[in-house]
Amino acid sequence: MGTLRRLTAWAGALIAAFVVLWASAWPVKASQGGQLDADKLECQSCILIDNHTGDVLFEKDADAKRYPASTTKLMTALLALELTSPLDMVTADKACLDISADSTKIALQPGEVLSMEELLYGLLVSSGNDCANAIAVYVAGSVPAFIDMMNQRAKELGMDGTHYVNAHGLHDDEHYTTARDMAKLAQQLQQFELFCTIVKTAKHTIPATNLSAARTLITTNHLLRGTEGNRYYYEPCTGIKTGYTTPAGGCLVASAQKDGMDLLAVLLKDVQATKWATATTLFEYGFNNYRTINIMEEITRRPVTVQVPNAANDDLLGGLLQLEFRAQSSAYLTDRTDIIQNLVDNLDSIELACTPDLSDIRAPIEEGQKVADFKALLDGQELLSGSLVATRSVGEKKGILLPMLDFEQKLTVPLWPFSPLQWVAIMVVVCIVALMIWRLIYVAHRKRRRRAMQAKRMQVRSNVNPVIDARRKRPANRRK
Repeated sequence: MGTLRRLTAWAGALIAAFVVLWASAWPVKASQGGQLDADKLECQSCILIDNHTGDVLFEKDADAKRYPASTTKLMTALLALELTSPLDMVTADKACLDISADSTKIALQPGEVLSMEELLYGLLVSSGNDCANAIAVYVAGSVPAFIDMMNQRAKELGMDGTHYVNAHGLHDDEHYTTARDMAKLAQQLQQFELFCTIVKTAKHTIPATNLSAARTLITTNHLLRGTEGNRYYYEPCTGIKTGYTTPAGGCLVASAQKDGMDLLAVLLKDVQATKWATATTLFEYGFNNYRTINIMEEITRRPVTVQVPNAANDDLLGGLLQLEFRAQSSAYLTDRTDIIQNLVDNLDSIELACTPDLSDIRAPIEEGQKVADFKALLDGQELLSGSLVATRSVGEKKGILLPMLDFEQKLTVPLWPFSPLQWVAIMVVVCIVALMIWRLIYVAHRKRRRRAMQAKRMQVRSNVNPVIDARRKRPANRRK
C-alpha cells in the first residue's frame, strides 16, 4: 500500500511539472490597454522597441550584461554587409574548422568556394559557426583582426555594454552584451535589404560548390516555421536571429510587423523552450496597446492650397494652387493607441509652419517648383520637415497695375478700408478734380489779365484824345 502511495505521489508530481512546463511555453496574456508584468516573463533581460521611431515600449533589465550566444553573428553579418559585396567569392580556409565539433555549422571544407551571399545565409539561417569564421578571415585577414573590428564597430554604434572575443558566439566569460545594445545592432542591420530577406527565410538551398553537394538550410527561428504541429509559429514575425548556449540560456532577436507597426524584441537569458512564447507575448503587448502613424501620410490627408494673387487672368483655376508635400525623411509617431487615435481625430493640432509664408507666394510658378519649406509641429516639437512644391504651373498677370497690387500685398498694415483698385479710382477722381480746379484758376487768371489790359488801353486812349483836340483847334486861332 505504501509503495502504491509513493508511486501515486511521484506520478502526481511529474504531471504537475509537465503542466507547469507546458503552460510556460505559451504566451503570457497582455490584455489591450493593460500592463505587462515583467516578473511573469522567463527571460532575465529583454527590450521591445518600435522600429520606426526607436521608442522603447517595454524593457526588463535591458542594460544588464548577458551572454549573447549566436546572436553575436549579427555583428559578423553587419561587417560583411558593410565591407564586402554579396557577389564576392570567398574561399574557406582551415580557420573554418577551428570550432567545437558539436557546434552548429554547415560543414564547410578548407578550399571550398562560396559567394558572400551564400555564406550569409549559412550564418543567419542555420547559424553556421564555420561561416562566421570564413567571413572573419575574408574581411579582416584573420579572426583576431576581425574581433578588433567587431569591438570598434560596437563602439561606433554606442554599444557601450558589449565586448566580443569571437565571431560566432560560443561561450567566453569576456564575451557579453546587453539587450539594449543588441537592439541598436539589429536596427542598423535592418537598413540592408539583403539582411531582411535572409533573416525571414525559413528554408534555403545553397547550390553545389567545388567541394560539396547542394545544402538545404532550415531556420533555427521557430517563429518562422509554418510547418504543421509547430505551436510557436507567429505569422507577423519577420526574422531575425536566435542563439543558445548553456551559460547564455535562450537568446532571441526578433522582429514583427502588423497593422502598420514594426516592432523589434530582444530576449537574453531566457529558458530555451519558452523564449518563443516570451517573444510572442512582447509582440502582442506592443500591437494591442500601441499604434504607429506616419506623420507624412496623416498630414497629406488635408491638402494645402494657396491663392496666387498675381495669377494670369486666363488661369483656369483663378490662381488657386494646390501644394504637394516633399519630406526630407519619413517621420513616425508611436504612442498608446488612445493617444494616437485622438491625434488622428484632431489633425488640426499639428501646426504647419512655412517659410516663406504661403501668402507671399507669387507667379510665375512652374510645376514641381519648390515654393516653401515647412515644419510640422506638435506642441512646439518638430515632427517632420520638408518642402512644399507646386502641382501645376501658374502664369503671371501682366499690366501696369501689377506693381501696385504686389506692393499692397506686401504691406504689413493693409490699406483699409480700400482695395488697390478702389485706391486707383480715388486717385483718378482726385486728379480730375485737381485738373478742374487748375482750369478754373487758369481761366479766372486770364480774365483778370484781360480786364487789366483793357483798362490800360482805355487809359491810354483817354490821355491821347485831349492832345489831338488841341492840335485841331490851333489853326483856327491863327486865322483869327
